[in-house]
Amino acid sequence: MEELFSDWRYAEAELLRTDLRGTEYEPVDVAAAAERAKEELGIKTSDGDKYVIPLFTIDKPIPTNEYVLYRPEQSHIGWYDSGFGVSGTDRFTSCEKLQTKEVGQRLRFWLPSHQEEPELPIDDSELPAEQIQPSDRLSSQEQAAFFDDLKAFVQSERETQQESNWATYSEMGLDVAISRNRVSGSFLFIRRKSAKNGDTAYVFQIEVDEDEDEDEINLRDDEGLFEGNFWAVFRR
Repeated sequence: MEELFSDWRYAEAELLRTDLRGTEYEPVDVAAAAERAKEELGIKTSDGDKYVIPLFTIDKPIPTNEYVLYRPEQSHIGWYDSGFGVSGTDRFTSCEKLQTKEVGQRLRFWLPSHQEEPELPIDDSELPAEQIQPSDRLSSQEQAAFFDDLKAFVQSERETQQESNWATYSEMGLDVAISRNRVSGSFLFIRRKSAKNGDTAYVFQIEVDEDEDEDEINLRDDEGLFEGNFWAVFRR
């Protein structure tokens, strides 16, 4: 917003002239708009007790050479009231009384809720289609080869991660790993069994404290143990 008023000059501008008896508009938070303009521009009058608030056109966020005056301590706005008396006069009134007047409309673009995003010209012919149909250009053999390569890549990444994890553990040792909460457990050995591939498997059960409920332990959420992962078991 500040860039819009980079060439705006108080000395070349005029105090707004308007009649409060004019058209009524949708209410605007005049105090908030004036306060935002004060914070962004900080233009003071020569006597230093009022702020100069530049105005926009009534229907677009385009700066004009008109302004109102703002007294933040009293929350008052000043302008030239052309409908006051015989020939009009400079006057101040509360921000609240100007919410539905021209002053509010001319200030509203200082508020973020009234700042419009610029519309960019877009040729509809350049937009992508709203819907597209999937196309399959791979033969069944090519699809099988693709997924075989994908599985091999995933397995390779797993092995690389396992090697990295083992190297990290070997460097820090068990005691340091425990102190850094890089291990899970402790676990109790239950029994040996035969795995599906014929190898020997070992069954462990997590050890719980006397005041803990075994059913409330969740190996995935509490210990970070996921089905299908490989784990090294250490005796201490």
